[in-house]
Amino acid sequence: MTIYRITKAKYALDFNGTGAAKFGNRWNSKGTEVIYCAESRALAFAELSVYLNVSMASIAYKMLTIKVPDHLKVKEIHWLNLPKNWKNYPHIRDTQIFGDEFVEENKFATMRVPSAIVQGDYNIVINPKHKAFKEIEITEFANFPIDRRFFE
Repeated sequence: MTIYRITKAKYALDFNGTGAAKFGNRWNSKGTEVIYCAESRALAFAELSVYLNVSMASIAYKMLTIKVPDHLKVKEIHWLNLPKNWKNYPHIRDTQIFGDEFVEENKFATMRVPSAIVQGDYNIVINPKHKAFKEIEITEFANFPIDRRFFE
């Protein structure tokens, strides 16, 4: 499986989940390390775009292409199994519990979760604590300039 991640260039090599653990997000509580990725470049950008503002116009970003070996099983979370308010922002505790348990159980290296931004698309959450994490590799770092029209 090939997945994608957009990150600030200065953090591109910090492929360890500490950024997500600092604040918590939809699929992890504060203190739980995970790495958020998407099944497509377009979804990776859509997920980033909800956080963009004009002060970010000069920040350098990188698009990471990541290879997850096909033999690694993926934990699947279907939106029908989530509470009705799973897309809420700020994020609800219920969805964070899914991610926290995914890391604590440590049975899977990746978890496929529905996007709250693009209905029908899926993100991939990586567990950096899983024994197979070392098999997941970044195969490409590419500059990812953001079109200035997003800030107009």
